[in-house]
Amino acid sequence: MDALEQARAEIDTVDAQLAALFERRMAAVLQVAEYKRAHGLPIYDAAREAAVLEKAAARIQQLALRPYYKDHVQHMMDIAKQYEAAVLGRNRAAYQGVEGAFAHIALKALFPHAEAVSYSTWDEVFEAVASGEAAHGVVPFENSHAGDVSAVLTQHFRLSSVPVPSQSLLVLSLYTVLLFRLLSAQTPLRPALKVLFFSASRRQGLLFLPCFLSFSIIFQFYSTVSALCTG
Repeated sequence: MDALEQARAEIDTVDAQLAALFERRMAAVLQVAEYKRAHGLPIYDAAREAAVLEKAAARIQQLALRPYYKDHVQHMMDIAKQYEAAVLGRNRAAYQGVEGAFAHIALKALFPHAEAVSYSTWDEVFEAVASGEAAHGVVPFENSHAGDVSAVLTQHFRLSSVPVPSQSLLVLSLYTVLLFRLLSAQTPLRPALKVLFFSASRRQGLLFLPCFLSFSIIFQFYSTVSALCTG
């Protein structure tokens, strides 16, 4: 067995130990969840998380490894909160649109273990969070080309007296896919193109318009949404 195989064997041994410790930790998390259920406590406890991270950093002797271990512990706490949410029935996350839309993609990135619930309108997403029907909501907030989504901002401020705080902001890197094909109905001087945009907004898609001034153009837009999270 060479040095690489020895190192990997050691990692496998440690991973087996970590798996047993993970189950032990999650059993304790379950007890915490049941206590919070009985006493009506929230899942997130900022003071407790800060204390856990501080103790975690102090346990690591190699200073260079401390930030990595803190990230590891933070990830474990995030997993624990998601597990608590599932146990307590607080893991519903609302979004507007259909599965695969940008809001749905953002939801799965923010809450990978949540039950994703689709609503027809942004208003319904806000109402679901405000009423407690959903623990979280993901709505479009701003597009780098087309600007803010004013309808969402209006609804957010309208419900400012209701406990629907902004919790996270996820920036999605989106790409406009420009598709085009020659149409049969064209003239020798002005060939016709049909331009299909899969775009976050029509205004964003229209940025390509100056590139095709020499063509007779038919535009067809496929609009979706990008992403903010509340709750």
